[in-house]
Amino acid sequence: MKNAIILFVLLVLYSLPVQALYGISAGSSSNTVSTINLDDPHEHRRHGDRLHRRFYTPSYQRGKIYTPDRYNCYMKKNLKYCVNLRGNAISGQIVTSDGEYVAYENYQNGYQSGITSTYTRDGTLIQRTAYKKGLKDGEETTYYINGNTRVIAHYNDGALDGRLEEYDINGALIGKMTYRKGWFKNGYCKNERGNHTMHERLNASEYNEIIPCGEVFDDIN
Repeated sequence: MKNAIILFVLLVLYSLPVQALYGISAGSSSNTVSTINLDDPHEHRRHGDRLHRRFYTPSYQRGKIYTPDRYNCYMKKNLKYCVNLRGNAISGQIVTSDGEYVAYENYQNGYQSGITSTYTRDGTLIQRTAYKKGLKDGEETTYYINGNTRVIAHYNDGALDGRLEEYDINGALIGKMTYRKGWFKNGYCKNERGNHTMHERLNASEYNEIIPCGEVFDDIN
């Protein structure tokens, strides 16, 4: 009888859509979770736990989720460093919010390591960034509010390094650039007429500066 009950439960779970398992409405984008109440710590814990499962979080970061009432952060060697209320370095996930956005940041030994995901108040994913030992390291993707990709950039040890691609709100590629150790090396922007440019605005980029293609053509006009 016990085995039959277990089998029934497994069959029910298997039949549920992925959206139901993660609390996502069936008609919503995969980049969207249900509305987050930024003023409720219990909401942070609930959504944070689900986001742990949705994204591929390293095993050392699974478990502890620190809501704003359970940690303190300060600058240490010019990097954000977070501790729990006992003063011990955090290894887990913390939740930050500014009233408009909420971010789920993964930490190891007090420093950001792993994926940081930032959402709007209504639960739409707008940025996903890889960190290592407090610095951006790996891919960073930002999204339009409709869920389409806006910019894909790559970092190495905190500096832009490698290819960067920019897309318009409909998903068309409008910019392709290359960076080395934080500095723009080459690339182009493309306007709505398909014209390419390597305008001096790109070449004059400051260290780790990403200039949207829209601004490049605004300068030209």
